[in-house]
Amino acid sequence: MLSHIDVSLLRRPMHVRPLSRWAAYAVKLRARFRKRNHGRCERPAVEFLTATIPLRRIVSPTLWADTWAAYALYDDAYADRRTFGFNADIGNGFFTPIPTIVLLAALTFEIMPPVFVGIFAVALFWQWVYVSSLYAVSFWLSEQRKALPRTQRWIYVWGPNSVWIVVPLFGLYVAVRLILEGNFSVVGY
Repeated sequence: MLSHIDVSLLRRPMHVRPLSRWAAYAVKLRARFRKRNHGRCERPAVEFLTATIPLRRIVSPTLWADTWAAYALYDDAYADRRTFGFNADIGNGFFTPIPTIVLLAALTFEIMPPVFVGIFAVALFWQWVYVSSLYAVSFWLSEQRKALPRTQRWIYVWGPNSVWIVVPLFGLYVAVRLILEGNFSVVGY
């Protein structure tokens, strides 16, 4: 089961940054998945996607390292710190939570003028669309995709990643309406 933590993988010299430890953990876990399943990707992904995860573990770095390792079975870029996919996802993980919470608070409690909220939302949603689109192009151009059967590409790569393009496109639509109309009617106020 993927919820098990192999603590020996996390023991590193003190000078190694925590991000590096979790990335190293994910890379080693990915290698273990491949070895255990003779190079096949399906079993770890199915195990991970069907695992019961307690609510308190949602913010666990280990859970997200497990997620990263399972996805790295389908895209080797997630196991290579020099690639766009790796760095784009790390950047999103650090950049987007606070602006997302601010945007949700602004839409929920009307703490900012609608035009300002719209401008803020355009910036945030455009960043999601742009980076996710670049990732899709980088995956498409990589030789890695050719090694995956078409079904796996659609189920594990294109399907989940399309959400990060389609939903922010809708968010852009809402943001532009906030700017043009100058009120919150587009979100139901």
